[in-house]
Amino acid sequence: MPAVPETIPLFPLAGVLFPGMPLQLQIFEPRYRLMVRRCVRDNRPFGVVLITKGADTDPNAEFFPIGTTARIKHIERYQDGPFKIDCIGEQRFRILELNRDESYMQGKVEVIPEQPGDDGPALDALTQRALKLLSDYLELVTGSDQLRENLLEKEFSPQGLSYTIAILLRTVGQGVKQDILERPSTTSRLEHEIGMLQSEINGLRLAGDKSYRYDAAPVS
Repeated sequence: MPAVPETIPLFPLAGVLFPGMPLQLQIFEPRYRLMVRRCVRDNRPFGVVLITKGADTDPNAEFFPIGTTARIKHIERYQDGPFKIDCIGEQRFRILELNRDESYMQGKVEVIPEQPGDDGPALDALTQRALKLLSDYLELVTGSDQLRENLLEKEFSPQGLSYTIAILLRTVGQGVKQDILERPSTTSRLEHEIGMLQSEINGLRLAGDKSYRYDAAPVS
């Protein structure tokens, strides 16, 4: 994986980007069209950060200091100026210093290294537990076992699974996802996600049982 430059462009968004997560963006503003052109020219990533205050069109938007680099994989230019870009999340980073010299925000950043936490059999057991719960969760959410079967056929690294769970959780807010992104190790992410998945599964099953009991109740 290419090294992250010391200073990268920043793109505040209303959503969290995780390593390995695809991201498609429509780029309209001139400042970000300039950013994209430079990123493509220099083959460099930009940083996606979650907004805490303001909007993505607000040059003074505030955002979390920890985000994920995005690598542009494909770009489509429209005749009227805007771009559509397909990106992939790569590495987590921490902003050390902001730079406002350009029309778009830049940040001096450091990469956050991936720490496994526990290793060996303990992490393997945690990974298998998390994978089982994720497959159960997806079956309940979709009403089909197809995703479950596809998921169980894949070979996930513990780190990759921890981010996949974060991406696929549908009912949690972006602040919760940011908390997952910031967790220091794969072990801590998986442990946290196991609790979240179990809670979501319990809630979905309870909702299903209540719906069944309501529908099956005789009409007096």
